[in-house]
Amino acid sequence: MKSSTKKEAVVLIKDVPATGEIGDTVLVTKGYARNYLIPSGLALPDRNQARYFIASQQKVLKRLRAEKWEAAEAVKKQLEEETLEIKAQVGSEGKLFGAITTMTIHELLLQKDIHIARRNIHLSQKLIHEVGEYHCDLTLYQDVVARLHFKVVPKAVPIKPSAKKRSVTPKP
Repeated sequence: MKSSTKKEAVVLIKDVPATGEIGDTVLVTKGYARNYLIPSGLALPDRNQARYFIASQQKVLKRLRAEKWEAAEAVKKQLEEETLEIKAQVGSEGKLFGAITTMTIHELLLQKDIHIARRNIHLSQKLIHEVGEYHCDLTLYQDVVARLHFKVVPKAVPIKPSAKKRSVTPKP
């Protein structure tokens, strides 16, 4: 017989990926709250003390959220103005050896010193297998979504010098 998991309300005092942001009251399993969030200093039990703490920090929280939103808007503007180029090995018919995935785009963005979690990259197709122009959506912050345009182009393959042809004379 399966017992139901009990939940506990906690107030986050730091941003926790996939759980919430500073000041959010979230419902999590008791084990997650008691064994990780509270001992790590990421959350407080949802009691009057925690509510008072968050209420006293509202001005700071508003400023932090506004700064994050402005930074996300700046990155969005930067990303939407340019078209990135992804070089990939291509066969004779324009098909890629492998595929372009969110990991490929994530690595390309990291090279440009733009840090976005892979789970926030949403391709228009699941996988890209052909040369061409594509786009993907990047969730930068809550409701700030940037559309990134990119081209998949063939990687230049170095031309090997052709070997000298020898004439072969048959032996009698």
